[in-house]
Amino acid sequence: MKQSKYKIGNNEHIICKNLYSNYNKIDLINEDFCLICLECLSKFKNILVTRNLDNSYCAISGTLLGIERHNGFIPTDDDIDLIIFRNLYEDIDNNIDIYNEKMYPFKLVKSIIGYKIINNIYGILIDLFVYELFENHFIPSGPIIDNKSYFLLKNALPFCKFHKSIILPINKNGGKFENLYINLPNSSKKCIEINYGL
Repeated sequence: MKQSKYKIGNNEHIICKNLYSNYNKIDLINEDFCLICLECLSKFKNILVTRNLDNSYCAISGTLLGIERHNGFIPTDDDIDLIIFRNLYEDIDNNIDIYNEKMYPFKLVKSIIGYKIINNIYGILIDLFVYELFENHFIPSGPIIDNKSYFLLKNALPFCKFHKSIILPINKNGGKFENLYINLPNSSKKCIEINYGL
């Protein structure tokens, strides 16, 4: 099994090349890409702190798995995944120019999941999945169009529906992601089990 090492900040990662055999992402997971993602995440976090919204997000999916297993990126991931709550989504929606000005050279773009933070060179860096509370469960809800939630899944797929006790209270800055600390759901283990059917 061939291995290679790369370093981001103070963290050294060992990647087994055979893990990539079924993926086309070999060239994406490199130090430059990771550093750009971290710069983007750091800017986003700073905006949330200044806007008093730093309790309105947490890591999810591959990012949460990466925090638990690697203290950072997992070898087969090519972005950062965050849940954002409806209040943060609405703040972004109502102040998109302010966010984009402070995020430069990154840009927030509306999508069916909520928002994506992109860069013209590297593409999608962060997925911001809008979740809201519905009958004691956090479910993906997506953007509001014509006063209706576009993507509200009352019968959400099992791998993206979380009881509120799994998400809340947010574990503020509880997860080390490379050289940053980011918010975690109340039970990272349960989130991962639900996301990946473990």
